[in-house]
Amino acid sequence: MPISNSALQGSFLDLLSSKELNDLERKLQRQCLDFAKDFLRCTCMDAPYCGCPQKNISLKILDLRSEGKSPDEIIDYFSDRYGMYAYQGDLINWMDQMVGYIEAIEAVAMVMGKAEAAKDAGERKKKIEGE
Repeated sequence: MPISNSALQGSFLDLLSSKELNDLERKLQRQCLDFAKDFLRCTCMDAPYCGCPQKNISLKILDLRSEGKSPDEIIDYFSDRYGMYAYQGDLINWMDQMVGYIEAIEAVAMVMGKAEAAKDAGERKKKIEGE
């Protein structure tokens, strides 16, 4: 699922470090600060334009799915915690793409004789598929 760059626009990043953040209603302040705390912390030279926020958001989605959360529950989590929204179909398509990547990792690991890595990939795939 492509992660919108809107949350990484200069105006949003400027807001996080300005006194105007205090002018927002409390819920919106909390969502902005939670987003920054959870996804904008990295030590890359190009941060926050380095790709780490998108990667971290993707990992969070996969973690939630691995915990057994449904696509609707994942969307609700991001909406409640960060004020972000995604369409269920987009999330399902993105997760399907991730399954394809993991299947490729599993196949390569098997060819290379890395049974443990192949097993791990297979288990992760099942969690994403909801099995």
